[in-house]
Amino acid sequence: MSKSPVLRVTAIVLAAAVLSFMATPVTGALMSIVTPAGTKVGLAFLDQVDTGKTKSGDIVHFRVDANVVVKGHIVINKGTALTGTVNAVGHPFPQNAGFANIGSLSVPAVDKKVVSLNDVRISAPMFGGDIRIRPGTHTETTTKQDVTIAAK
Repeated sequence: MSKSPVLRVTAIVLAAAVLSFMATPVTGALMSIVTPAGTKVGLAFLDQVDTGKTKSGDIVHFRVDANVVVKGHIVINKGTALTGTVNAVGHPFPQNAGFANIGSLSVPAVDKKVVSLNDVRISAPMFGGDIRIRPGTHTETTTKQDVTIAAK
């Protein structure tokens, strides 16, 4: 009993399609990545901050200045914008250096989940008076708690 050529070709095409599908890597698949508390996040100031002029409640704009990578996966994209609010400013003692503490920092991850960040503190050198931070100045903070992020 011989098989018809049409049936044989159909079987070969079907087998090739199945094998092709099995061999094709899955691209764009999301992985759940735990981004641990304390993960470093580099920021660049977009505004000037002067400890002699800044007051509590002032808004300070930043951008993430490098991709944040955990286990080989980008969890926060470079260039992502965020804002913080000055929550403390001044001189602890008249002879001490000026400081500003910027809090309420959070940034969207690659999956749009909000990641809370620790405060950024700037201060002049000891007995240094005030300090002026120029736009583009690099600073670093860290994530507040573990966050699971869906990343590629």
